[in-house]
Amino acid sequence: MDAKTRNASIRIKISEYTQYSITTISDNGGGISEEILTRLGEPYVSSKIKSGTGLGIYMSKIIVEKHLNGSLDWKNNDLGACFTIKLPLHNKG
Repeated sequence: MDAKTRNASIRIKISEYTQYSITTISDNGGGISEEILTRLGEPYVSSKIKSGTGLGIYMSKIIVEKHLNGSLDWKNNDLGACFTIKLPLHNKG
């Protein structure tokens, strides 16, 4: 979130849809620049200007998709960034 965001907040919503658990995490920090947003999830790409290795979302995506058979996606919404994690309720692995 931008340090200048007034009344900064993070919203976490967990729901169940058919055979999946869906968790959305969103904020009101203004979102992620489109240039970064399209490359987020690649190694060494970070939305942080001063610090950040660019491995957090990359590694999270690998864990969620390859080891938990789910998906991790992100987008900007009207107020900020929104991350969605979709996991199967019953892992067939």
